[in-house]
Amino acid sequence: MIVALGVALREELNQGRKLGPRTVIVVSSAALMEELNRKLGPPDFRVVAYKPLSAILSGEFPRDERYLFVIEAAETASLLTAQIAQLKQQYPISRIVLLGQDWTPAEISAAFKAGANAYFRDTTVSAELLEAIKLITR
Repeated sequence: MIVALGVALREELNQGRKLGPRTVIVVSSAALMEELNRKLGPPDFRVVAYKPLSAILSGEFPRDERYLFVIEAAETASLLTAQIAQLKQQYPISRIVLLGQDWTPAEISAAFKAGANAYFRDTTVSAELLEAIKLITR
């Protein structure tokens, strides 16, 4: 079952329910969310769709929680790197996985320095990506 950030999830957050360390927040892509939910899904993971990264930076999620942000790199490398630094500042114990785009080694290095934990060139949900997500969220 896909859990979108709508009324039900907002109510859980308002009631103080913690989303937990294995909550995956997919940024900007319903298709990616559906595929991750199908391959990871309950009971081990809770896959949540949300808004673009700029909207997440407004701080709607509790900041003392640990999340896994899966971000399709649709922005320019410099903009996304700055947003990753902000995201890591707001959610310091969270993990960040970037998917896609043909970034240069210098751009990938900058993303890691900003706080990214993994980078995958391919945006498909491969066995390698699933295994990386499991390792990153331990």
